[in-house]
Amino acid sequence: MTFDKFKCHVYKNSVLLLDALRNPIDGLWDVVLKPTIPIASINAITRKNQASYELANWYHAALGFPALTTLSLKKKNLHSFPGIDKINWLKHPKSIHTAKGHLKQEQANLQSTKPPSESDMSPPQEVKTHNTFAVVEDFHSASKAYTDLTGRFPFQSSRGNNYLFILYDYDANAILAEPIKNRNASTIVAAWKKLHKKLKLGGNSPDLYIMDNECSADLKAALKDENCTFQLVPPHVHRRNAAERAISTFKNHFLSILSAVNPSFPISAWDYLVPQAELTLNPFRNSRVNPLLTAWEYLFGIYNYNVTPIAPAGTKVLAHVKPQQRQSWGFHGEDAWYIGPSLDHYRCVKCYIPRTGGIIDVDTVEWFPHHISFPTITKEDQLVQAAEDIVSILQAPTPVSPNLTFGNEVKNALLKIATILKRAASTPSKPMSLPDPVPINPANTNQYC
Repeated sequence: MTFDKFKCHVYKNSVLLLDALRNPIDGLWDVVLKPTIPIASINAITRKNQASYELANWYHAALGFPALTTLSLKKKNLHSFPGIDKINWLKHPKSIHTAKGHLKQEQANLQSTKPPSESDMSPPQEVKTHNTFAVVEDFHSASKAYTDLTGRFPFQSSRGNNYLFILYDYDANAILAEPIKNRNASTIVAAWKKLHKKLKLGGNSPDLYIMDNECSADLKAALKDENCTFQLVPPHVHRRNAAERAISTFKNHFLSILSAVNPSFPISAWDYLVPQAELTLNPFRNSRVNPLLTAWEYLFGIYNYNVTPIAPAGTKVLAHVKPQQRQSWGFHGEDAWYIGPSLDHYRCVKCYIPRTGGIIDVDTVEWFPHHISFPTITKEDQLVQAAEDIVSILQAPTPVSPNLTFGNEVKNALLKIATILKRAASTPSKPMSLPDPVPINPANTNQYC
């Protein structure tokens, strides 16, 4: 250990361990903290602290490649997505996957003086009506829902599904979808019951359903059993059914997702991607009853990204196999495909296992994205995040404590942190100095008597 007028150096085996600077106020030595343990990496899914290009690409893919103007206007709806409020979506490069699902014919009268029509993405507030519109629509790759063409998906799913049952809730402005195998009455009734039950659990049980003219007697009986009334649109007048617009919107969003999946993703598992498509579409739509809530929040509550993170649908992953579930020389992971978050589990994802054809909930996966790079966190990003956390803590009001503390609060907090990190040097104790001796006056020899 060496000292000079301003500094102190601590060595061990000729290796410098600590530096200390002398404080000109109190004369003590302040230890300069130099952490030697590397900082732990930040979870790239649950914590994003920089509005970087990679982060924007990841969010854009995970949300199903919506239009950038929609993301710019509706990013406040995604308040649980860390760092999304710092992204300037209008300057973000366009994606070809967005165009594959949302590209439309150029409209006429672009400079018309007529007021713009009402948008179903941001509708005005209305009185609750309990109206719901539902229709069965054949799903096919040709985005021509406005012509009411029939047809089925080009590939049958592994579960035998060929169509989508679309339900549009008017009050929540939500679009729900359920894959079905055929257009039989019993199949349609089962799909309607499932979606109606989902609405009831969300506290929004409709009492009026408006459907197309192809409503079976079984579905009418099921509606009466649930004390729901129904109306049928006139034959060949599909524009009276508001679900037609919902079908077009859901198709556009789902086609963008399908165009971006891994080329090796089994197309027979397309129906497994419907729940995430539903999850990523409704947060961009605001409720008619309460425009401050998104359609998803109105039905199912606030979606917390940090609790149930999402990733681009159809991403190749390696699902971890627990030690008690594998053999002694078995592989530690199973080839799988990410299909969506596990909403009933904490920080788990749903994976499709091609080997077994089943769905499992996994808490640990290794990602292998094919064209969307995983967001990386640099040392500078970690330091900026740590500095922002410290500033927010220092700016927060100090709670009233019955115990009085001595000294500066910030210095005490830093000293406590240093003690926890075992980087604080013990404060040297000042040597006790004896009082100066009183000089003896030879002329008064009795002064001590």
